[in-house]
Amino acid sequence: MHIRHFLHIIFALRIVFCPSLSMGDPIVIDKSSPLNEPPLAPMLGGSPHPLNFSPEYAIKRLFQTMFPSLLFNNQPKSGGYSSLGSGAIDLRYYVRDHTRWTSDEDLHSSVPRYHRQIHFGKWIDENKNCLDTRSEVLLRDSMDRDSVVLSKKKRCSVKAGKWNDPYTGRIFRIVKQVQVDHVVPLKNAYYSGAFRWNKAKRCHYANFLDNNYHLRTVSAHENMSKQDRGPEEYLPPNTQFVCNYLREWMKIKAIWQLEVSTQERDAIEYYLDAYKCPVSDYLMDSEELLMERSFADAWVSACSLKKNRLKF
Repeated sequence: MHIRHFLHIIFALRIVFCPSLSMGDPIVIDKSSPLNEPPLAPMLGGSPHPLNFSPEYAIKRLFQTMFPSLLFNNQPKSGGYSSLGSGAIDLRYYVRDHTRWTSDEDLHSSVPRYHRQIHFGKWIDENKNCLDTRSEVLLRDSMDRDSVVLSKKKRCSVKAGKWNDPYTGRIFRIVKQVQVDHVVPLKNAYYSGAFRWNKAKRCHYANFLDNNYHLRTVSAHENMSKQDRGPEEYLPPNTQFVCNYLREWMKIKAIWQLEVSTQERDAIEYYLDAYKCPVSDYLMDSEELLMERSFADAWVSACSLKKNRLKF
């Protein structure tokens, strides 16, 4: 038995037989809610709030560990998720196979302290049209291109537009009300493996425009509430978007081959189940993953330190 399976069993048995050892308040679905919506992870500031899984959920995880073939049919026995180049990939297997067992404290003590400007640099102008990545995303995500107002002088920045924020479901027209969010925040990516990359690749990650979910235009207030937290501490308040958010989070982790913390993994699996996310939200076409990884590995001239003298 793999040590990961053994630890899963210990995790499940501990919750079943020693529920008092769990940290945090129990997660309870409010039966009085008209929509009977699953609970959200805390979204405002404060100390970490580890999930307190129910015994029923722990038993389910134990059953998944002991009898995976009964729950996930047609999955490969090697590699944990479908081999690249054939079929769809179950992203839950990627999350499980790339869980790091190092504690946050040990990781932070062994890795250079995160600094946004030093490690990821600034927004860049990749196609030399005077619009930086932030402005490109604001243009791309605008509901109506005709509503976009550019700066008068050089027309190099967006001043107004019309944006539908998926995190809140609200529409914003004033540029100061929105921000461009890294769905998997830079700090999370850094401690999930980006600390091993060179500075040019981290710059590429910070400015990645090759899909429409790596960067998103969202409510400025909501983005500040999210900060650098993962699904174990934050989910969008728009419950209709939660499954999509979890799918995008897993896809980005898989594309950039980033690790997942144990709390992050458990939260993803819990909320996929709690929100009854469809199977399609677990899957990613293997050809799409290969293509996105090739984009992620591509050389970006604007991230060349010598040529552009970015301040890292």
